[in-house]
Amino acid sequence: MIALDYVKLYLKNIDIPRLTRLPELDFKTSVSISTGLYSNNIEAEYYHCTIKIIASRAGTSSYVEFSGSIHKMWNAIQGIKAPYYRGNRNDKGFNGNIFTLNDFNNARIHLEYLFACKADQMIFQGVEFGVNINTPFAVNSYLQGLLYHRNIEFEFNYNKNYYVAKHNYFTLKLYNKSAQYKIDDKNIFRAEIKILKTEEIKLKKVGMVTLGDINELTLKKALDMLIMRFDEVVYYDYTINPEQLKDKDKLYLNHYSNPRYWIYEVKPHHRDRPKKHLKTIIENHSENLSGQIRQLMIKCAPTHNV
Repeated sequence: MIALDYVKLYLKNIDIPRLTRLPELDFKTSVSISTGLYSNNIEAEYYHCTIKIIASRAGTSSYVEFSGSIHKMWNAIQGIKAPYYRGNRNDKGFNGNIFTLNDFNNARIHLEYLFACKADQMIFQGVEFGVNINTPFAVNSYLQGLLYHRNIEFEFNYNKNYYVAKHNYFTLKLYNKSAQYKIDDKNIFRAEIKILKTEEIKLKKVGMVTLGDINELTLKKALDMLIMRFDEVVYYDYTINPEQLKDKDKLYLNHYSNPRYWIYEVKPHHRDRPKKHLKTIIENHSENLSGQIRQLMIKCAPTHNV
C-alpha cells in the first residue's frame, strides 16, 4: 500500500528542556575541525532518525526538527531487521516490508508521546511516500528501459538497481527493492516521490500539511500523485517482439531505446509523435511491463490493515 517513508518535520511549541532530559535521547553537539568552535545546535539519533534542536538566533526562538524514515523507525522499535542483518553494527534500518496505515498511526502516537505534543504540531518541511510492489517479472527488466521523466534523463547507480529523476520541487525514484535488501525469493519494485518543497503538496491539493493530516483520503491523493508521475515516465520495453513489427517500425527501435536520442536529438516540442509511436508499439507488441506495474500500483490504495 501507499505509505509515508522519509519525513522532515518542524515541531511547533515543544518543551525543549523536557526533551533534553529524556534518557532515551543522547544529545550531542559538533565541533568545527578548522576553527575549534562548537555548534550551538544539538542533535540525537533515534531509531535511524535524527532529532535536532536548533538554537535561537536573533529574532527567533529555539525549535525542534525531526527527520528520517518513519517506516524504518517503527520497524526498529518493533525489532524488525533487514533480511541480511546478522547482528553486525552496520544496521541501516529496514523499510522493505508493508507499512500499513495502522502501523503509521501507531508510529504517530509514539512520536506524540516522545515529544509530548499533538500530531498537528508536527509540520511537514519535506516528505517522501511510495509503494513496494511484488512484480511477476525481474524488476531490472523494467528498470533497464527507463529513458526520461519530464525532460529529465534518469540517473542510475548501485549496479543499475536504482534510478532517479531530480526536479526542482520533487524527486522521482524507481528502484529494485529486493536487490537493496538482498531478498532473493521476491521481485520487489519500489516507486516513490520525495517532495523537496511543500508547495508541491499544496499545489496538487493532497492536503498534507502536518502529521495529523495523514489518513486514507490524503494517502489516496498521494497515490494518485505518484501514479500521475509514473505515467509521465518515458521508457523502452525490452520485451518488444521485433518480429511482430513492420519493417519501417523496426527501424525506429534503436533510436527509441537510446536516452540520448530523446534528450539530445529530439527537441522537447517534437517528442510527442515518437512517444505515442513507442507507446503504441509497447501496448501491442510487448509484455507492457509498465502497464503491469501501473495496475499493481492502483491496488496500493491505503487501508488500516493489509
